Amino acid sequence: MREHTGIVRQLRLVLGCLILLLGWTGAFLIGQLPPGTPILWLFPTLLLGGGLGLMVKTARWPPTVFAAALTAFLALHLSSIAQQRGWTVHLLSINVPEKYAHLSPMILKVPQELRKGRYKITRAFYGLHGWSISLYARVEGHPRMLAFDKSGNLFVSLPESGELVGIPAGETVGQRTPFVVADGLDRPYGVVWAPQGLYVAGTTTLYKIQPGGQNGKAVVSQVYSGLPDAGGHWARTLTLDSRNRLVMGLGSSCNACRENNPMLGTLVTIEPETPELSVLARGIRYAGGLAMTPDGKIWAAESGRTFPKGLSAPDEINQIIVGGDYGWPGCYGDRKPDPTWGTGERCQGTLPPIHELPGGSHPRGMAAFGAGDVPGLPGEGLILVLGGQDTHYRGTEGRLIMVTDQAGGRVQKDLLAGWVFNGVAWAKPVDAAIGPDGALYLSDMRNGGIYRLAKEK
Repeated sequence: MREHTGIVRQLRLVLGCLILLLGWTGAFLIGQLPPGTPILWLFPTLLLGGGLGLMVKTARWPPTVFAAALTAFLALHLSSIAQQRGWTVHLLSINVPEKYAHLSPMILKVPQELRKGRYKITRAFYGLHGWSISLYARVEGHPRMLAFDKSGNLFVSLPESGELVGIPAGETVGQRTPFVVADGLDRPYGVVWAPQGLYVAGTTTLYKIQPGGQNGKAVVSQVYSGLPDAGGHWARTLTLDSRNRLVMGLGSSCNACRENNPMLGTLVTIEPETPELSVLARGIRYAGGLAMTPDGKIWAAESGRTFPKGLSAPDEINQIIVGGDYGWPGCYGDRKPDPTWGTGERCQGTLPPIHELPGGSHPRGMAAFGAGDVPGLPGEGLILVLGGQDTHYRGTEGRLIMVTDQAGGRVQKDLLAGWVFNGVAWAKPVDAAIGPDGALYLSDMRNGGIYRLAKEK
């Protein structure tokens, strides 16, 4: 009888240790999930409570304390291994919202060297099936626009600090350590490579920068100074046209008004060598994204005005025609008169968008791709970052989309979503660039991250 009792006691001790181990492991793994899932803590709490109760009842307190410490150590080690190998969220169900049912859950892969601060928490995205996303690099500050050179080195603008940062091409995180290329710039934003060199658009100044390598000093020269700045949309976006002229967006100073300076609310072209500035198109409130497709067409992603009670005019994708009038401030959407500034007669003479987006989508960086540029994406089209609502989440959340022309008409397709968790935007996407390797690279100004999104081989 005593022998039987001893066996039962030993089995209870083993069972108590296993329950404690499961409880600790669950607690550590759930601790890596984004905040806002308190109900999940119920499971490790019950396991830890049950394990401790069973141990105390069987072996009293001293052995229980030892068992709790030992199982906590083992669980910490197990969760560390799971974290490194990306198993953390796979242990739990990832619920894909119904509106993203066509996408698959994916884990943000974070190298151990970068798993610090906000990236200690495992993040789940929704993306195309067979694709993966990883943290390519981290930048101190708030990265905005991206541009690659032919060697695969990535250049990133940081307007708050007045810097242009370079990220060397490399296979490892250590090889991709960011470094400052140039500083003291006037809120640098748009970045583009032209045959003449690297150009960076500040609020009032256009710069030409000749990088000097990781240890060399860049040569910075002012191509054009005195760009108008009346507040409002200070960020200057850049692209090239088919003649290798710079195309720059000069955003409006207001939500909706008659500008005192006719240069605001326009797109302009600048000859890099002259430099000669001329107006390309008018009536564009703020071109958050600019791109040129392989056929030489210029495209602008425009943020519409806001109305009272939190309503917004639709955001737009416009094909830019020389001398075109795109409506702002008098018209919005498909030539609809603004209630304050527009008339039907005036709007009939404006150019409608080729594609409308829900108001509050906040289109930002845009990249154009041709056939074969991005493995996994068919044909040619536009890739666009939608920043979404930041402070007042109304369903227009940040995501990455693709817009293409197909036989049945123009098609919009989601490529990546998941910046919003429990109604709160944890990240703030800004730009998308196509790397020499055919992958998509995204900047996140809130977390200082550069993400790499690609189809798995």
